[in-house]
Amino acid sequence: SMLQEERGPHGQPARILDAGCGTGLCGPLLRPMASRLVGVDLSPGMLRNVRDRKHYYDELLVAELCTYMSERAGAFDIIVVADTIIYFGALDQPFRSAYSALAPGGTLAFTVEVQRGADSGPGYRLEPHGRYTHRATYMEQALRESGLTVLKCDSVVLRRECDADVHGLAVLARKAP
Repeated sequence: SMLQEERGPHGQPARILDAGCGTGLCGPLLRPMASRLVGVDLSPGMLRNVRDRKHYYDELLVAELCTYMSERAGAFDIIVVADTIIYFGALDQPFRSAYSALAPGGTLAFTVEVQRGADSGPGYRLEPHGRYTHRATYMEQALRESGLTVLKCDSVVLRRECDADVHGLAVLARKAP
């Protein structure tokens, strides 16, 4: 919903990358604002399960995200990384490759799971559930260092786990025009 105001250049439909698209849950949400919608995921199994949402995408590819993005300079107006940053510890590589794949003025939208009450210590931590949590200050610093400016950072509940809310941040960042 954060992306509703986001558009391509001059309010045109945008070239959008759904990075770590999984089973294509974002497809129906992103399609209305897309001139072209590409979904990329590391797992062939996930992509096989896109089936009924396949028609939302112009292209679906099995690829490693950072490699894919770093090879496509300026190809996208919007890159969405929903629920995928949690599989990265250090954020410099995903943010830098997203920066290179974004056109000038392009937007990166992503979610992270935040470390509760952690203001110091390591910027990220591998949790028992096998995903990484990130310190908000570390995430913001990694964005800045990759050349992206934070536009919006909202607290969100990412999912329920063991009867408790899992808290995270939904972030919009922009590459300078």
